[in-house]
Amino acid sequence: MASAPPPPLVASICPPSFGKLTKHASPLWLGCHSDPGFVHTPRFFDANLVFNPALASGGCLAGDEFSENSDQVDSLLSYSLEALASSTEEPSGSEHVAHAVQNGIGPSGWTTRITGTGSAGLSLGTSFQTKPAMRLSLSGVGRAALVNRGFGSAGLRLLKDHAYNVEIWAFRSARVTLFAELRNWKTGAMLARAETLVQPTGPPWGATWKEYSFALTPSANTDCVQIPFGSEAGIDCGSARGDAHVCVRCDGELVVGIMTLKASPPTKTVDDAQSSHTQQFEADISRSLKKSFAGADSFRPEPNGVQLSIGYVSLMPGAWGRVAGVNGAPLPALKAAADVLRTMGTRVMRAGGTVSQSLRWKDWRGPPWTRPSSGHAWGRSLLAGWGPFEYVDLCNALGITPVLTLAYDANDADDWADLVEYAWGDATTTTWGRRRAADGHAAPYNVSAFELGNEQYNPFFVEQVAAMELRAKQLGAPPLRYIFPSTYNALPTDADLERMASLGLPFERILMDIHVGAGGALAVAKNLFSRTKYPIGAANLETNAGAHDLRRALLEAADVLAFFNAPAELSRRIWARTASFCSGASLQFDEFDQALSFSLPQMTWLQPPGHVHAMLAESWAETTLNSTLSRSDGGAVQGTAAFAAQRTENGARVILAVNRAAAPQAFSVRLMQGVAPAPTHNVTGMMRILTGGADSFDNSPDDPNRISPRNVAMVHVSGAGRQLDFVMPPFSFGISSF
Repeated sequence: MASAPPPPLVASICPPSFGKLTKHASPLWLGCHSDPGFVHTPRFFDANLVFNPALASGGCLAGDEFSENSDQVDSLLSYSLEALASSTEEPSGSEHVAHAVQNGIGPSGWTTRITGTGSAGLSLGTSFQTKPAMRLSLSGVGRAALVNRGFGSAGLRLLKDHAYNVEIWAFRSARVTLFAELRNWKTGAMLARAETLVQPTGPPWGATWKEYSFALTPSANTDCVQIPFGSEAGIDCGSARGDAHVCVRCDGELVVGIMTLKASPPTKTVDDAQSSHTQQFEADISRSLKKSFAGADSFRPEPNGVQLSIGYVSLMPGAWGRVAGVNGAPLPALKAAADVLRTMGTRVMRAGGTVSQSLRWKDWRGPPWTRPSSGHAWGRSLLAGWGPFEYVDLCNALGITPVLTLAYDANDADDWADLVEYAWGDATTTTWGRRRAADGHAAPYNVSAFELGNEQYNPFFVEQVAAMELRAKQLGAPPLRYIFPSTYNALPTDADLERMASLGLPFERILMDIHVGAGGALAVAKNLFSRTKYPIGAANLETNAGAHDLRRALLEAADVLAFFNAPAELSRRIWARTASFCSGASLQFDEFDQALSFSLPQMTWLQPPGHVHAMLAESWAETTLNSTLSRSDGGAVQGTAAFAAQRTENGARVILAVNRAAAPQAFSVRLMQGVAPAPTHNVTGMMRILTGGADSFDNSPDDPNRISPRNVAMVHVSGAGRQLDFVMPPFSFGISSF
């Protein structure tokens, strides 16, 4: 026998004059949190398709242990292939499939491909920006190249007739041809190629570095296909977890290297089923060599061979695939990621997390290749060129408020004050403003919210904030917000609070960072505020729900509605709310499977909680109307239901409802006197609704719109427009405007 449906819930919307305070919904409650310490979050934004662009530390060969002995390191990373002997001594070649491995963090992203007599390995005697470079050597005729297929060596998605920009830093110690190619490694086809002659500027001990730029436009697309996890050696797809996480192999690769003239085109083939792309590689280069070096005897190999060191490599889409910065120049941020943030209506983004405990901001300024942080690793994430200032530029371009979380102990009080000057100082009259301009960013960084640590008690917070506040006043910077990285959501000690007061620090701009699960920050904030006499504020900067499914979406919706309905004296002290995480990866997921959006090399899409944000953004209303929710039979309202009513600037009313139960839930909304009625009555209105057959459902690459909002005629208007009745399906969130 079927159970009886639950009794209807009665929602009474009171006039704006009802109650003591008007409640305004802050757009900064519609934010998200990006933690670059997890591999799947920064890769969503970073436009550099090369994994490990600084060839950082190189690591060791698979199966070998890393040694600090420089001779051993060099031997482990030096892969040499002698030319196959023949009666005509014509060189042939093969690909080195030994993958360099980052010490402790998985594949380094680089393999070598050598034709002729040559080698490649770390050049510990030729450093680039304080880090070892990768040496390419040829002792005779042939090519020595480095190959990168992106993160996890899963391959690159390349688009036909779309320009890509390649940047290579090379040490000009030899006269040799440097080349860059985009290839389809599956078919062996060369899709685009460019080369340049490197002219030496001195001997190996006295040469100089130079950046070489190439524009490559592929002649064909490269495909991406799903493959079983672990089915192909050399491809690391991360963790298999549910239908939304898949392993994908793409067919594109970047090849950069050096070559010397071959006396005659090679005719020998390689008896290796896996080397078809290498044979094509040689055929392509034979044609290129004949064309480029016809009659150029001076380009023939030096008797003692040639060497060239590579220090940094990047491959980015052209302007078509990147975000335009405030000044119109393309940023190193993917346009596809920005489009997702726009769709979700993101208004504030926190950059940081546990990884922030290792971030010293002065290591992250300037071009990526000059930074001490290039190659900075945390867990499974190699951060490379995506750092705090890339986040700020992205946010500035999109009109999003940035929040930077950095290490409290790696940055002392002077460092924090210098950061204020670096962000806001005049580019000609201040020390750090001039350094910012010299780093290539003449305009200020528009960032005014700083978190001084993460989930730690910062014993230096008072001194650091005092130094920052003083520098901000000297510069005439806008008011700054200072976020305390509370441990277990604890207040600063009474002694620290008293010191803040004695120094006249601005309590209205000092915020406690509240970290919770899917929700509950309001209760934590209320408790914190009740335990101190000082008017400190709060920010809910992590919601670690650990899920991205429909259940998480409904919890997300209910928590945002709780923010809307909270008493004004509480909600007005909570400056921002950022849901964890802004983004994640279907491919190469590592930890904390809680992203609002997912990506693969060939696509991006929203998960159910991301759709909640998009729905709220579409119907955004500035004022929350006072409302009450009760059961028609007088019983207690279950925690599986939530309701809010709002009014937009143009006077439209918005009703929002959540039903987290497995059974339908009827709502009867009553508009009390003083609230304008719906414009029509005795009709059925539309509701935009997000629902699914089970709250465990999510969106997979094969069905990215499985859980997505749709418009349903389900709101019956009656009683001269003063009563609205509707039934929410199981596991649903809905919004209706009238």
